[in-house]
Amino acid sequence: MSNLKQIAKLCNISEATASRVISGRGGVKAEKAERILQVAEALNYKRNMLAHAIRSGRSMTVAVLFPHISNSFYPQILQAISDVLDAANYGMFFSCPGHNSQRELLTIARMLERRVDGFVVAPVEESVNEEAFQDLRRRQSLPVVAIDQRYKNVRCDFIGVDDRGGAMMATRHLVELGHRQMASIALPLKTYTGAQRLLGFKDALLESGLALAPQAVVEGDNVGDMVAAGTQAVRVLRQQSPHFTALVCGNDYLAFGAILGLKLMGLRVPEDISVVGFADLEESRYSVPPLTTVSQPRYDLGRRAAELLLRRLAERSKQIIEEPTSTLLPAELIVRASTARVSTQKST
Repeated sequence: MSNLKQIAKLCNISEATASRVISGRGGVKAEKAERILQVAEALNYKRNMLAHAIRSGRSMTVAVLFPHISNSFYPQILQAISDVLDAANYGMFFSCPGHNSQRELLTIARMLERRVDGFVVAPVEESVNEEAFQDLRRRQSLPVVAIDQRYKNVRCDFIGVDDRGGAMMATRHLVELGHRQMASIALPLKTYTGAQRLLGFKDALLESGLALAPQAVVEGDNVGDMVAAGTQAVRVLRQQSPHFTALVCGNDYLAFGAILGLKLMGLRVPEDISVVGFADLEESRYSVPPLTTVSQPRYDLGRRAAELLLRRLAERSKQIIEEPTSTLLPAELIVRASTARVSTQKST
């Protein structure tokens, strides 16, 4: 075990400079910092992180909480967060408390015991455990960045995607294809993304002068098997509003389920009914037919969230207090084979 003095001597620098690089505080030229880290690694230098956290008030670790990681939406976001934190010499505690509010509270408590410096959180719903995150901001003075879903009453930074605009693009695409009778399988409307995407769907219909019957919207589920939820929801839609020629879904999994449900009812996609999803998951290009969907820049979402959190941590160390920001990244429509002109479709 080598100490900081040996590293400083071998690199011909001060102990303060060696400490600054190893603790990730910056302020040292990249080439010199790389040399110091190489020497530290060669000497198998290890710090007592708990002692460092107690002395400095910083643990150089960040808590990342996602509701789950069972689908392909979150892994790319998580990879981006990890890449940014690694480059800044930060560690990461990651947890998936699921849709269980009590488990999320316990997870927050455990993260605080580990003296994390801040949180990146993908909320399950707008109001779940808001008091706990308000406390992190007020009493603990810890920076919190909400990602994808927005907290309604927590004054924290938010980075998401233009869900409303993305849903408008998807609906306009169907209007341009000649569709006049449309339906939607929405994400739960108690979620920020669910409400925003349904608003975008309705906005596009309104600007096109198209009416939307209340029975033409069914809420899908975002917990558990969303494909099965989409299959069940499209059955309900066909009973309530049997004449739609196009379907806008709250996410790709609901769209996959809807396509399956339509096929089980003897209907073809897109010949009989066009289907659009949201997210552009990896599976979307390989579904049958390949899914037209709204793309979310998932890696950029994670990168921007991590960079913003690091900036807040730097400001906190300098006792700078900035107002929380809200950033929406642009969505993009990806047109594939699940949508077609209404004139090519049979009457439904």
